[in-house]
Amino acid sequence: MSSLKAKSVDEAAYKHLQVFTQPVNSWPEELKSQIPPFHELYLEPAKNPRDPVQRLLKQIQQVPGPVKLLLTGQKGAGKSWSLQHIREVLTPAYRVVWVTNPVAAFTDKAELEIADLLVLLCEALAGEWKKIGWKNLASLGTMNVELVGWIRRLNELRTLPVAPKEVETGGIEFDIAFMKISSEMRVDSEVRQAVRKAGTTALQIVANHLLKALAEQGRPVLVIFDDLDKMDLASAQTLFGPQFSVLESLPAKMVLTFPYALNFQNVLTQQREVIKNIQVFDKKGATELRKEAIERFTALLHKLVEPALVDDSAVQEAVRYSAGITREFGRIMAIAFEFASLSGDDRVLLSHSQEAVTDLRVELQRATQDAERRKGLREVAKTNELSSELERQLLNENMVVEYVNGKPWYDVHPLLEEVVAGWKS
Repeated sequence: MSSLKAKSVDEAAYKHLQVFTQPVNSWPEELKSQIPPFHELYLEPAKNPRDPVQRLLKQIQQVPGPVKLLLTGQKGAGKSWSLQHIREVLTPAYRVVWVTNPVAAFTDKAELEIADLLVLLCEALAGEWKKIGWKNLASLGTMNVELVGWIRRLNELRTLPVAPKEVETGGIEFDIAFMKISSEMRVDSEVRQAVRKAGTTALQIVANHLLKALAEQGRPVLVIFDDLDKMDLASAQTLFGPQFSVLESLPAKMVLTFPYALNFQNVLTQQREVIKNIQVFDKKGATELRKEAIERFTALLHKLVEPALVDDSAVQEAVRYSAGITREFGRIMAIAFEFASLSGDDRVLLSHSQEAVTDLRVELQRATQDAERRKGLREVAKTNELSSELERQLLNENMVVEYVNGKPWYDVHPLLEEVVAGWKS
C-alpha cells in the first residue's frame, strides 16, 4: 500500500483526483511528487489475449521493421495511461520518443497536416539528441543542407527568427531551429501555412537521419504520438489516409492515437487496437451494475485514496453514470470529493456523488442547445445506432457512448438520458 495515497477528503479532491482531469504527460511536477508513482497507479487489465495494450506490446517487440500501429477508444477510455504504461515497460529496451500534445499544441485545432506533425517530430528528436550531445550525431552534413534549404524556402514565404547557428560539430542546433519554428506555428496560422508550402521532403530527410542515427546509439527507436485522437475528423481522414505514407516511410516503430469516430469510415489500412469502455451493465435496460465493473473502478480509486474516505454506494453511483469510461468515473469522483470537502465532511457519501452527477449533467446539457445536436441525440436514443456524421461526432465528444455486450451498440451518455427522455416526451 502506497504511503502517498490521499489520507483526507481535501487531499483527494484537490490533489490526487486531479490525475483524471489532465493528460498523464501534463501532470505538474509538484503533483507527481505528492501522489503514488505511475507504475503503482496503472491498473493492469484482466488477463485477456485480446487486451489491446498487451497486443500492442507484443507487436512492437515481435513484428520486424518500422511497424506503425494505431490506438483508439472513446475520449477518456485510458489511451494516454496505456501509452505511458507501454513507455515504462519498453524504455529499458527502446529509446522512446514522445511527441507531446501535437493537437493541443496549436491554438487552431481545426487543422493538422503532415508538415505540422513532421516539425513536432523533428523537434522531439532534436531534443533527444541534445540529451545525448551533438558530438555523437553522425551525417550532420546532409541534414544541414536539407534543413538550411528548407528554412531558406520558409523565410521566402514568411520571415521567421530561425537562422540556424553553427555548433562545434559543424552542424546546426536542430533543437533550437525546430523549437522556434514550432512555437511560431502554435500561435500563428499564417506561419503554419508557410511551413506547409515550404514542403515536407526536407523534413522527411532530416527526420530520417535523426531516427537512423538514434537507432545506432544501441536501442531501437519507438515514437509515440498521443493526442491525435483529438483531431477533427476531416483532418484525420487526410492524415491517416493519403498523407500517412510519409510517416510509414520513416525508419522507426510508431504508435499513434486517432479519433474513435474514424473507425466508422473506410480510411484506415494500418493495424489498430481499440480500448473498449468497461462493461457496466449486462444488457440494455439493466439497472444492476456488473460486479466486475464495480470491483475494477473501486480498485482504481483505492490506488489513489484510502478506502475509508469513500462509501461504497458513492463509488457505485459514479460507476453507474460513467458509461464505463475511466475518465468519466474519475470526474464524478473528483467532484464528489470536492462537495464533501466544501461540506466539511471527512467521508464521501452517496449524496455527494449524486450532487456531482447533477453538476456534470448541467455542464453536459449546455452543449445540447443546438437543434441539430438535439435531433442527433434523440435519434441515437431511439435506434441505438450511428447513422450520420453528426452522430459519430457526438460519439467523439462523449455525448454518445458505445457499449459492447457481445456486439457494439450506442446510446446517449447516461448523464443525458433523463434530459433526452424529456425532449422525447
